[in-house]
Amino acid sequence: MLDECCRRLTPCGRLALTVPLAWEPHELPHDYYRYTEPGIRHLLTSSGFVDIETAPRTDGFTTLAQLMLNLSYGLEPATDGLDAERDEARGMLRDLSARLVRLAPLDVGRGLTLGYTATARRP
Repeated sequence: MLDECCRRLTPCGRLALTVPLAWEPHELPHDYYRYTEPGIRHLLTSSGFVDIETAPRTDGFTTLAQLMLNLSYGLEPATDGLDAERDEARGMLRDLSARLVRLAPLDVGRGLTLGYTATARRP
């Protein structure tokens, strides 16, 4: 897909994209296919792009908060008699999520991100 984007862009045309990631990078600098920063650079470079810039989309606190919200939305009723506990867990997860988001400015490293944005240019 990136090869085709590079081929179809006019010379000096720019590509902007976002990619998902919900776990901190590991095995650096060779973590290529989970859409980490080195992986994005590798894929874009391999497709012929230059002037690649990447940035984390979120900080770790916002990532954890979003994952907690996702879990709260995914707690479905069941026939096991634990729906009251699920309702309580849903409320706790949403409360914790709101509290965590307020801590976002503390995470300057932004290693645990929901994903990255990237821009690149066709030569």
